[in-house]
Amino acid sequence: MATPSKFDNDTFQLARDHLNAFVARTAAKLAGETGKLLEVGPQDRSTVRENFSNFNVDTFDIVDTYSPTLVGDITKVNTAIADSAYPQA
Repeated sequence: MATPSKFDNDTFQLARDHLNAFVARTAAKLAGETGKLLEVGPQDRSTVRENFSNFNVDTFDIVDTYSPTLVGDITKVNTAIADSAYPQA
């Protein structure tokens, strides 16, 4: 596994804070909606599941360490995911 750079380590929390704020704003805009979402690489975080409780959230990761719904490589075609499985809003 690659070692994160000093820059990555120094900016990790800032990036995570911005991502969490984006998720919260988006969830608020979709508060009256329902649907299906795919979260890529959540590990043991549950920010998306907590904010989108009105949605069915599947998880996708490259390893099964955190028991994702789907295991695969995001850089490759994943035949287990149909093209229309997660429609865009």
